Amino acid sequence: MPTKCCVPNCRGNYKNGPQVSTFTFPKSEDLKRKWLAAIKRIDFEPSPNSRVCELHFSQADIERETTYFHEKSGRLLTAPLSHPRLKQEIHSLPKIKLKFPAAIDNLNQIEEILHETKQFLVDKNNDSKSVDESIQLINDILLSLINRLPEKEPTIKFLIEQVNFLSVCVKTRFRYTWETILFCGLLYSISPHAYRFLRSCGHLNLPCASTIRRVCGTYFTDPRTEQNENCFLKYISAKFSTLEDTDKLITVMLDEVHLKPYMDYKGGNIVGQAYNSLDAATSAFVFMIRSITSNYKDVAHILPVKTLHAQALHEIIKKIVIGLEKIGFEVIVAVSDNNPINKKAMSFFTEPPSITNCYPHPMNSARPLFFLIDPVHILKCIRNNWLNVKPDQNIMYPNFLTDSNSTNEIFKIASFNALKQLHALEYEKLLKYGYTLSLKALFPSSLERQNVKLALQVFNHSVVVALNELGPKRQFDNFVDTSTFIGIICKWWDVVNVKTLWKGKRLRNELAEPITKTSTHILEYLQQFLEWLQRWKKMNTSAKLTPETQCALETTTDGLIKLSNYCLTDKNLTFFLCGKIQTDKLEERFGKYRQMAGGQYKISIRQVFESENKLRMQSITPLILKSKTYGEFQITPEDPPDEVFRDTNEDPLVSVTLITNCLVSDDDLNDIDDNTWPVLVYVAGYASYAINKKLKCSYCKVFLVTDDLLSGSSVITASSRGGLCYPTTDVVTCLLRPQPSLHWWPAYCGPFSFCVRLCSNQSSRLDAFSSRRSRTGNDRTRHIIMVPAIADPAIIIVPAIADPAIIIVSAIADPAIIIPAIADPAIVIPAIVEPAIVEPL
Repeated sequence: MPTKCCVPNCRGNYKNGPQVSTFTFPKSEDLKRKWLAAIKRIDFEPSPNSRVCELHFSQADIERETTYFHEKSGRLLTAPLSHPRLKQEIHSLPKIKLKFPAAIDNLNQIEEILHETKQFLVDKNNDSKSVDESIQLINDILLSLINRLPEKEPTIKFLIEQVNFLSVCVKTRFRYTWETILFCGLLYSISPHAYRFLRSCGHLNLPCASTIRRVCGTYFTDPRTEQNENCFLKYISAKFSTLEDTDKLITVMLDEVHLKPYMDYKGGNIVGQAYNSLDAATSAFVFMIRSITSNYKDVAHILPVKTLHAQALHEIIKKIVIGLEKIGFEVIVAVSDNNPINKKAMSFFTEPPSITNCYPHPMNSARPLFFLIDPVHILKCIRNNWLNVKPDQNIMYPNFLTDSNSTNEIFKIASFNALKQLHALEYEKLLKYGYTLSLKALFPSSLERQNVKLALQVFNHSVVVALNELGPKRQFDNFVDTSTFIGIICKWWDVVNVKTLWKGKRLRNELAEPITKTSTHILEYLQQFLEWLQRWKKMNTSAKLTPETQCALETTTDGLIKLSNYCLTDKNLTFFLCGKIQTDKLEERFGKYRQMAGGQYKISIRQVFESENKLRMQSITPLILKSKTYGEFQITPEDPPDEVFRDTNEDPLVSVTLITNCLVSDDDLNDIDDNTWPVLVYVAGYASYAINKKLKCSYCKVFLVTDDLLSGSSVITASSRGGLCYPTTDVVTCLLRPQPSLHWWPAYCGPFSFCVRLCSNQSSRLDAFSSRRSRTGNDRTRHIIMVPAIADPAIIIVPAIADPAIIIVSAIADPAIIIPAIADPAIVIPAIVEPAIVEPL
């Protein structure tokens, strides 16, 4: 039975009173006298059983839990006390509420009441506010900030929630908002260890990890549960309601990720057993769906296996396709790599089994189900077949465009040795024709052969230009046929790698445009490429593609033609992107699995399941959240802006410093010969193009870009599709200088531009400046005119409107030439030998 409070008129722990905690009188006689004076009970001597309840103390004086710092783990441990206690006895005194008697008998009693009232008011003013009052005051201040800072409303609400938790005594009474649950769920899915560390620090009141797992468990994101028949495709079925209509026309991609074959025990269960065996799984088949008309993608199913046969894989593919169709998706194509088991599994969709690019749909035999090999995998196979040709890496191929009336087929030889000769010639040069080639691309290891970026260094349009330019001069092995072969493959890759709607417009490449009903040139090229492959297949030689690569390339090219016609005609799509028929997103998913598992190449099936669970939570949590109080919330995350703006507060000397550090030595200039001159002109054209995009003045562009072809413009002519610029002789000459003569910095107000001009006499400089001055007028734009000195004095002019103009003249023999500014007198600084370097005042 709880002990009753001994304070007069207090009902603590009485029959009709509140149930409260009580505290014994202090052992210190001095402090005990103070307690007796505070409770004001006449002729009272406390016994060992006398108690004072918690109603007469502030909550700040009461300690309800204890803490302990664990030195080995570095954690601060907390535990609730079975009985509350006072924090500091020497400073804790009971607070007695003022009680008035029901009746007054004499004047002495009135005097005592007035004295007690005065003492109560003094004690009240000396005491600090209670915790609840302080919290309410803080809440009022924070709520007033919402009107002043509306953009910080989520932050202020989070602070109000954390402040309100200070008055909650029991942790089980915490009620978190849906925003906090959403934030904690995303943070826990990204890194559980970071979330536990943040929560254990005690700086924030956050939900327990078990609460987060319980909330996240309602979304069926754990791939382990989908191994049961009742939960098959449960996650995709729940996700389907959040998708748009454009997300439901999909492809099914499948690929295999290699695993560490061992059983893993964690959390009371064992994971690692294969789907088709009692042994540990050695690999996992991952099935991803991807929309053809939108950016939606998701992993539908993960299957751990050991030595899976084609018939069993066929049943799994059929089950997944039918399950997705029943959910509401429309599966039109399956994509995989060139693994024989994948092709054999798809062949069972026909009777008798046969490998083709179009099968009857298992849901409706009247509909087609296309099957294509990943073009990225095919490109790597072509490069690897070329490397494997024995003995001299020379591959034979037929002429791409041949006369139909001709009876004799002309064969050509593409030599990989020509690329090695090109790279050896330019290996140590600053300016290169074949700048994409590298030793890893020419001599790849077994693991590097799986890197598509190295394959694209070989099949690159710049390599074609390099062979055509240097081949006749250096007599590379079969350079004409080699450049032709690389050009054919590059054009095919331009067609099959279109993933965006405006890629062709941006690159000025007609083959890189999406396939539409009017883009007959793309389908014509694919048809010509298919006929070329058929003639290549008939060649009686071993120096060609392997039968597996030849079949995959031919089947995929023909399938893309059929699939594009089906989407444009039967599905009434306005365009078709061939880049959607790739497994690059699935390979990217595998990379995330390995990254989230600590950067390992071979990971366990548990790590795959846990990583996919986190990725699914990050995908589905921002979409929808259910609350008993507020219902469902539809949340759309904002994508970062595509355009990156330049900081207007940038230091004006930053760009000058960067350019000054990029020095060209005399040795680099000595290496420039007639063969390197076209590359230098190409670099000068890029400089003119980059500067030309920022110019606001059409007069300045005349000194950067020209329509007249310079000697050595062959690289620009061969590479241009209509968007490259031909530089003037002045820009090329500026690149030849040992030290940079071209400096610019942002203007102090308004946009900026600059002019570059080399003159032969001083009058032409004055004419250029006067013409420039007449065109600018009194606008607010600062124009920087810089004239590097080669043989004549260089004049660098910075005209100003309100500020004095800075004119620096580099004079060797002639005196400084003073050119008047627009409004204020000019400042003239003569130089002696070196070209003038402009620095803002």
